[in-house]
Amino acid sequence: TTPPDVYYSSEWENAFAGTNNTYLKVYVPAGSSALYMAKQGWNQFSVCEYSADAVIGQKLDHISISLSEAGTFDKTLHYTYPDQEFNIKSLKISGPINGTDISFIRGLSSVGKVATLDLSDAQIKAGGSAYYYNYVCNYGTKDDEITKFMFNSCYNLRKLTLPATVAAIDVPGTFPDSLSTIVVPAANTHYHDHAGALYSTADATLRFCPVNREPGTLSVEEGTIAIADSALYSNNSVTAIELPKSLRSIGVDAFHFCDSLKAVTIPEGVTDIADYAFYYAGINQLSLPSTLKNLGMYTFTCPKLETVSCKATTPPSVSMLTYSESFYNVDKQKCILVVPTESINAYKFAPGWRDFANITDSS
Repeated sequence: TTPPDVYYSSEWENAFAGTNNTYLKVYVPAGSSALYMAKQGWNQFSVCEYSADAVIGQKLDHISISLSEAGTFDKTLHYTYPDQEFNIKSLKISGPINGTDISFIRGLSSVGKVATLDLSDAQIKAGGSAYYYNYVCNYGTKDDEITKFMFNSCYNLRKLTLPATVAAIDVPGTFPDSLSTIVVPAANTHYHDHAGALYSTADATLRFCPVNREPGTLSVEEGTIAIADSALYSNNSVTAIELPKSLRSIGVDAFHFCDSLKAVTIPEGVTDIADYAFYYAGINQLSLPSTLKNLGMYTFTCPKLETVSCKATTPPSVSMLTYSESFYNVDKQKCILVVPTESINAYKFAPGWRDFANITDSS
């Protein structure tokens, strides 16, 4: 509790010369921080207190922390567990958290070992410091929102349980590629999870599927109306996908760079497939429904396509912009286009479709 005397001649000549006093923290018994901060040699560091019953000298895989005030996670953790920062593999946080706390959590799952993060009883609050910044702007927290890039540098994170109170999630770029499981508490009225994927409830939309999930087929929940922009961006864990009859639209970049996808059947009822939806996906067999009306730019830029079957009697509208065609970079001399018998001539003269050299019917 009384600071020991330490040799100190100058900033460059002292007992701790060579240490990084910008980041190094000194943990001292509760009630003695003021003495350390007043003592030459010790006052060059950040001084934090630990409690009389602090857990020291153990390696704890799991820790639960309860906060009463946002922005205090760092202090609260080290008050009870001063030497566990780089040991924790599973962490549960309850109570209010803000940008300052998120910034520290990011470190625990990038430099640290946190692989499981349970925020089910946490409430995200606006305020605190920015947790991420780039040349565009600084990114901070908002009330009850998973804001952009919040977990993007949590390189060791495998399982994330979202807060029960979360009402909005900015998905693109927010979750790390290491994530294999995302869980939404049953009490959340805005989102839910199904088969390891994240859905928004009110609009019945698939929002996100973890990149590091167990490889195999993704069965999209029955009742889903839309697949959101970038929902499976660069997701190579999905080797096949089962789409429900309720589906009506597929968003921008939805399956962008999904190289493991081979055969895709778009169900009846889908009318629109957006720009870049299957950009450079690994598809070689594609079936399109009779209800299809529109394809966007680069929608099926799939160089491996061998067969396209389109059931629409009227050729759907496709992008014809130079170097932005719906079937850009598809070898139309080799790829076979299968269409309804009565529509062969229509496809042979339809913009975008007539470029296929081999147009035939299902017979």
